[in-house]
Amino acid sequence: MTLSLLSVFGNFIGNFIYFYFDLEVHFLRFWDITRYGTSVLLLFILFMLLYCLAPNKKLRCREVYKGTIFAVIGWIIVSYLFSYYVDHFANYSATYGSIGGVIVLMIWLYLSSMILILGGEINATLQWFKKNNI
Repeated sequence: MTLSLLSVFGNFIGNFIYFYFDLEVHFLRFWDITRYGTSVLLLFILFMLLYCLAPNKKLRCREVYKGTIFAVIGWIIVSYLFSYYVDHFANYSATYGSIGGVIVLMIWLYLSSMILILGGEINATLQWFKKNNI
């Protein structure tokens, strides 16, 4: 929830705090860094919990951090690249009408799920190597 709030309303919240408390201009730069840093940290914690708690096997956090790092970085990169593609090249609303937004959402969910699965596969592969002493 906080991740969505910071991503969507972070600029508005930062400007409100800036004008309400009459802060210096440097606050806005600090707010942007803090906002994105907090979002990435929350995403890392969320994926770490997912990779620790979802499997049937008990895993420690230090066993899944490599897949988590891959998933966080991959998810951010894929989301920004897909956003750029939709904004500049794709015209789903002209092609599909009002259902174009749903199609874009479904494609983004598919790409996000592929990144999450790849992060889990990295963790599973590393566990297999560790188990077989390779």
